[in-house]
Amino acid sequence: METVGQKLDGIDNHLIVAKLLGDITALSYLIQNFTECALDTRYSGFVNQIDVRIASSHEDFMDSSSERLVTEQFYLNNFRSNMVPTKREVTRLLKVKTTLLKILEDKQMDYKALAYTIETVEYKRYFLSGRNDG
Repeated sequence: METVGQKLDGIDNHLIVAKLLGDITALSYLIQNFTECALDTRYSGFVNQIDVRIASSHEDFMDSSSERLVTEQFYLNNFRSNMVPTKREVTRLLKVKTTLLKILEDKQMDYKALAYTIETVEYKRYFLSGRNDG
């Protein structure tokens, strides 16, 4: 079982997942607003679940019998139980992101303008305890 602080290929797993979730959200926004596709992308922090559903049109999205371009729904490891995301979960998120990028490429959208980085900030917390007897 993996524990907090373990690394996936030398990089903090939580930052990888945070960036992938952000990328998926940003790409979903572009797909929804600049293509004819319709989608619903959700991340629920309470249960640590991602849900992405995409159809080729609004009509197809509303018609439950229509085939979806993307249907992905899965839970990430529970952060509160001191577990970190696994390689399998990161791979699934990468698959979703790659699929979204493919949709944008097919629609000839320039998504490379979305480049951004996540900076890791370290800080220390000090707690004073005891009584002042002086």
